Amino acid sequence: MAAESPEYEVRYGWNWRSAPLAVALFACCAAVLLALVVELVENQVSAWDALMYLLVLVISGGGGLFVALQARSRAVALRVDEKGVLLGGVPPRYRSTTALVPWSEIEAVVLYRYMYLYIGVQRRPGLPPLPGSLGAGWISRCIGHINSSLVEGVAADVMQSGRAVLCWKLDKERLAGAVAHFAPQVDLVDTDA
Repeated sequence: MAAESPEYEVRYGWNWRSAPLAVALFACCAAVLLALVVELVENQVSAWDALMYLLVLVISGGGGLFVALQARSRAVALRVDEKGVLLGGVPPRYRSTTALVPWSEIEAVVLYRYMYLYIGVQRRPGLPPLPGSLGAGWISRCIGHINSSLVEGVAADVMQSGRAVLCWKLDKERLAGAVAHFAPQVDLVDTDA
């Protein structure tokens, strides 16, 4: 029997979290659309109500489409190898939001929970934001600080680089094995344990 490769790679796809979430978002979109049509037929919709209906339609329909596109893409969600940690991007901007973080920049790989399980990297101080992170502007910093205040023990820059484990399944044992193999000096911090 061949030994398992020390590299760890997982791709986006449908699973027990992504499929129900996409169905729920599309169902919400359909229900709101039906309610809007009923109110339009009965001439009981104000401009404010129509705006709220449209906002919910955009959020639920867009969210469902986002989850479906990500799951169907089969793109790399996470790869840990000799080069470092590749954090997969999100559609429709997969390439521009994918970040390959070399081991020389990483102090720790961090798992944390913020509604869903997330994976992020604690990088050495002073490095520019990763592609796909919130960025360096004051609004991004505020969002990062708010988020980090909601998740105890997780730094704002880790949350800014974090990727949700939503349309893929994380194998914590394989992740730990790959990190230990390729970068024994890098800590694997599991705040979700």
